[in-house]
Amino acid sequence: MILFSQVFILVQQDAGVVLAGLVVLFAVFFTSFGVALVKGADLRPIGNLAIPVGILAAFYVDFFDGTFMFQSSTIWWGVVFLLVAGFTYGKVPAKVLGWALVITGLWGFLPAVYLALAIDLF
Repeated sequence: MILFSQVFILVQQDAGVVLAGLVVLFAVFFTSFGVALVKGADLRPIGNLAIPVGILAAFYVDFFDGTFMFQSSTIWWGVVFLLVAGFTYGKVPAKVLGWALVITGLWGFLPAVYLALAIDLF
C-alpha cells in the first residue's frame, strides 16, 4: 500500500508521472505476491505476472536519460522479474535467483550510500 501512496505523490510532481508508472508496475506485482504468500496460493500465477512486469520495466530505461543508476537498476529489475518467472516454473535454480536478489538488495542500497556521501545520482 505504501507504493500506491507513493504513486499519488509522484503524479503530483511534474517529472514524476513516468516514474509513477514504473512504481505502479512494482506495486501491483509485490501486492499480488504478498497476497499469494499470505493465502498460501500457488506461485506460478505470480511468475506469469512477473513476465510482463519485467518486460515493461525494461522499456522504462528510455525514460531515464543519462542516469546510469536508474537505467542499470531498471534493466536489472527486468532481469530479476524474468528470473522469478523462471524459478516459479522450475527453470531457474534457487541459488541463481537468490544471488540475483542479493545483488538487487546491494544495488538498491547504493543510492542511499550515494546520497549519504553527497554524490549526485543524476
